[in-house]
Amino acid sequence: MSEHDWDMDDAPSKVSRVLFGQYARADRSTCPCSVKNVTVDGAEFTSAVMPAHDEAVVATLEHLGRLEGRAGRATGSGFMVHWNIDPAERTSFLSKLTWLDDYFQGKTSDSRQYNRRKFDDAKSVVTLLDGRRIPCEIIDLSLSGAGVSIQMVPDIGSKIYLGKVLCEVMRHTDEGLGVRFLTGFGSDLMSELLDGSAI
Repeated sequence: MSEHDWDMDDAPSKVSRVLFGQYARADRSTCPCSVKNVTVDGAEFTSAVMPAHDEAVVATLEHLGRLEGRAGRATGSGFMVHWNIDPAERTSFLSKLTWLDDYFQGKTSDSRQYNRRKFDDAKSVVTLLDGRRIPCEIIDLSLSGAGVSIQMVPDIGSKIYLGKVLCEVMRHTDEGLGVRFLTGFGSDLMSELLDGSAI
């Protein structure tokens, strides 16, 4: 779909709330960004660094995870990005956007309804945004977050990576901390959480 065919106002579901994350450029450099007006076709990005028109970008966004796309036209506050989403995955992504929009509008809840699974010896690594890496152990897990045993406890509200999954520190516990997942993840969540390789 060309940017001339994409009308944000006609999108079947649009997340207007600002989401945060980062995007990688074609040269693999990464830049913090915020996005708004997210649809199944693309989103409006704001960042201190502007990519070239039609440059390939890979975004990692809270609640949505990893998305590939290409930079489009400049806007008053940033630039458009058009997603490269396989036609077979558009329906699933649209459902995610619809749920997220309903959640932000208070039409659905994100209560701790998921059963939590306990673990023994599930070793992982917490990576802080300044690059420091701290060994840890996952002690319990649900689809929305995890309990982590760790010696050095980041502040509540901090953004961290648990394995390769971007999280927010929600609370401190006797063992360490509880985190909420901010991004989507692949089919094997545990593999991504236990992956201690570089982010």
